[in-house]
Amino acid sequence: MRRRTPLPSLRSRQHSDSVIIYSAERNRPAEAPGGHRPHIKRRKSPVIAREASEARISPAMTKQLNVEEGEREGRQRRWKEMCEKRARILMVKREKAKKSDTHRKELELRKGGK
Repeated sequence: MRRRTPLPSLRSRQHSDSVIIYSAERNRPAEAPGGHRPHIKRRKSPVIAREASEARISPAMTKQLNVEEGEREGRQRRWKEMCEKRARILMVKREKAKKSDTHRKELELRKGGK
């Protein structure tokens, strides 16, 4: 099935540090002069996508986005660590229960043997 609209190669023709240049073929920013561009997903609405591609993101805003991403990754890591810790505790409890159970059986056998 063919696409109805022709794809423009670049959404934005401006080349400045603070402009995200969107490549229409891929849903991620094209490499722009000025180093690393933050990854911002394109919205479904073409109007919002155009606004996002033309928006100038200040260094402060970029920093804020990076901070939020870092916090999210930190939360995910802590959650994972907590789950692993719980799993370890449960494993230890199971082992202890198994040991006490076998110990009790041994005692009963000894008593029965006398």
